[in-house]
Amino acid sequence: MNIILSMFFSGNIAFLLFILIEKIYKYLFSQKFKYTILKFSLFLYITPLGYIKTYLERKYYIFNKNHNIINFFIDGNKPYIIISSGKSFYNTAFKIELGTFIIWICFASLIFIYYLFTFTKTKKYIFCMAHLVTSPYILDIRDKYLNKLHIKQNIYIYQINQNISPFTIGFFRPIIVIPEIENSSELDLILYHELCHIKRKDGYILFFRLLITGIYWFNPLNFLLNSYLSKTCELACDELVIKDSNLTTRKKYANLIIKLSTYDNISTQKTTLSFNNNYKIISERIQFIMKLTNSKSYLAVFFFTVLISCSMMPILAYEPVQKFETEAEIYIPSTDEFIAYNSEKNSFIVEDKIKIFYEKQFTDLDGNIYNVDIPTSINNCEHTFLDGVFSTHQKNTTGGCTIINYASQICTKCNYLKINNFLSKTEYATCPH
Repeated sequence: MNIILSMFFSGNIAFLLFILIEKIYKYLFSQKFKYTILKFSLFLYITPLGYIKTYLERKYYIFNKNHNIINFFIDGNKPYIIISSGKSFYNTAFKIELGTFIIWICFASLIFIYYLFTFTKTKKYIFCMAHLVTSPYILDIRDKYLNKLHIKQNIYIYQINQNISPFTIGFFRPIIVIPEIENSSELDLILYHELCHIKRKDGYILFFRLLITGIYWFNPLNFLLNSYLSKTCELACDELVIKDSNLTTRKKYANLIIKLSTYDNISTQKTTLSFNNNYKIISERIQFIMKLTNSKSYLAVFFFTVLISCSMMPILAYEPVQKFETEAEIYIPSTDEFIAYNSEKNSFIVEDKIKIFYEKQFTDLDGNIYNVDIPTSINNCEHTFLDGVFSTHQKNTTGGCTIINYASQICTKCNYLKINNFLSKTEYATCPH
């Protein structure tokens, strides 16, 4: 879930900055620029850039100031996995994250199934009610704009004998569905608009829009982003259609939008690119078509740079789930909250979770603490050893102290203490014990 949250915050930052810029400088930027910013926000939601950062960090130490890492500490609030001798150990944070992931994936799967069902149902309806266009006149218009827009893909057009709003459906092999229209100028504008969607690869963008809606079903901003993308996608196509057009052509195009808004919309808006996919933005589209605006390219570059810089911050803070594999003995306390890995000793040790009550003490795996002394001789006893950590607490003249930990064992019968490997040494400027 860490990578999901990293993408979540990056996408949110980019989108919120877009909203702020759009509200303040609404008429200074082209619809193409706004659409690019929104697609960039979408890109951040679905691209695990944190993995790239981690790869570079581990291979080239780009983000690490210290290239020679001796100790690696794992906080109990961060998930980790330790694998030793075929056995796996998971801390509480990892188990919580795993449970959250299962809940998240279940809801996301249900949403994806719903979208798939809706998309299949719409395509089935089209093939039942529509017929493939073979009219040379309509195909000539299509070919004219295919050449103008440099589209090499063969696009099929279907026609329905009803007053329906035109739309494009299909992510990878899009098709255009149109009503029966006798007015040649209207048909010309409709096909140009729909082919602009295909030229801009809006079908792919729609696919990823549905993807992030499913992935981030818990995030209201993603539904708002989807709405903005839907609106700006249409405005960007309108902008391309009316580019270099005179006032008469813009009026015809505006009237066409108003006319088609009265037609039935048989397409399901979530899975298609409809000519009139949202009645609420028709007024805004008309105003945009009839009003010429001059975009500020230098401001666009500046704001885009600021937006990229701010949205990269969560990615730089991303930390993956920690996973270690070792053949060394692992000491894991019952609290399972804080473990450190010492690469020099090739062992895992407990840090700071050992409470210091005595100058010399033994802490077993259950956290029980015993006041002990270092043995001078071996007792005549058949020892039954209990694993744990032996700690010494030494105060100094400046008011600080030093804690030294050793892997050790204590006999449950005679309290004989067997000291094994050195684990760690911690120095405090001021003694907290």
